[in-house]
Amino acid sequence: MSGRIILTEDLLLGQGDHKKTYIDPRDAGRCIKVPFVTPDIDLRRELHYRRTREKRNLASCLLTEYYGTVDTNLGTGYVFERITDFDGKVSLTIGDLFNMAVSDSDTIPYLEKAMIRFRDMLFQELIVTSNVEAANFVVQRFSETDFTIRIIDNIGTPVKIPLAYYFDVVARKRLKKYWKRFLDELQEDYPSVMTEAMKRRLLQGV
Repeated sequence: MSGRIILTEDLLLGQGDHKKTYIDPRDAGRCIKVPFVTPDIDLRRELHYRRTREKRNLASCLLTEYYGTVDTNLGTGYVFERITDFDGKVSLTIGDLFNMAVSDSDTIPYLEKAMIRFRDMLFQELIVTSNVEAANFVVQRFSETDFTIRIIDNIGTPVKIPLAYYFDVVARKRLKKYWKRFLDELQEDYPSVMTEAMKRRLLQGV
């Protein structure tokens, strides 16, 4: 990619602790992450993990696509797939769905279906994440009834020797611990939604 990309405030999608995310003005199906704290350890960790998976020829439906770097008026930008639904709306996070389910119990069956699909995909692909925040997991709808789950942030692990990147048995063991922690945190935050019965169902086969 060549030519400086001009990023303006009207393109801003959000801001984290280390970087801002903008809509790519050349392609609304992509976003550009620009670190304002350098070095951005989280981003460096994610790119290392992605390179490791590429070397192992591991494909993923959960991870967003990464398209490389660009020069922007705000500094180096990192271009990623932007996750939206079939109708153009920004995809909801799993956290959004739990918040909806608190006041609308009709949402719970759809939410549990999404969680089951997430569990199955996660353990199939053995994706390594650095935490289990519900805001990092997005439900992308392809139609009114068809959807998938995507991971948009905190990918990889901060450990110095990431054995889970190279050995599936280590990745699976780690993932079991993180999945249980994820369900425990959801139950603590949303006890009326993440019941013991739902939690048991989501732990099946793990």
